[in-house]
Amino acid sequence: MLVPSKTADPYRQYRGNQVFTSSPTELVVMLFDGALRFVRQAAAALKEQDYAGAHLYLGRAQQIVAELMASLDFKQGELSRNLFKLYEYIHFRLTEADIGRSGEPLDEVETMLLSLRESWAEVSRLSGRAGKERNQEAGY
Repeated sequence: MLVPSKTADPYRQYRGNQVFTSSPTELVVMLFDGALRFVRQAAAALKEQDYAGAHLYLGRAQQIVAELMASLDFKQGELSRNLFKLYEYIHFRLTEADIGRSGEPLDEVETMLLSLRESWAEVSRLSGRAGKERNQEAGY
């Protein structure tokens, strides 16, 4: 059980509570939100020629993409394999942006992440709606 400290950051507590109370699909959407935020911060840092900052943000985005790759259930078949290949390509493009100190790959990455995020958000909405309907049918 988490015990809030008197000096704890309220934002961090809120985010922690949000993670613990979210469904698996909502957690995936949060990962995409984080990856998008870091990609955008990296792009801004590259424009400012802040290569150390860009490297930090790109590394964080890569960590999120690696987590998405690790969370795939390959028992689900072709969909998981295709998502893995897509995540692998995104990771590669993030690496290219970092090594080449170029924002060009980030435009493509952002577009792909946005599309994936919206797809997962729709899955989350549909699964949430289905869960509510099951609860209503069960009398909850």
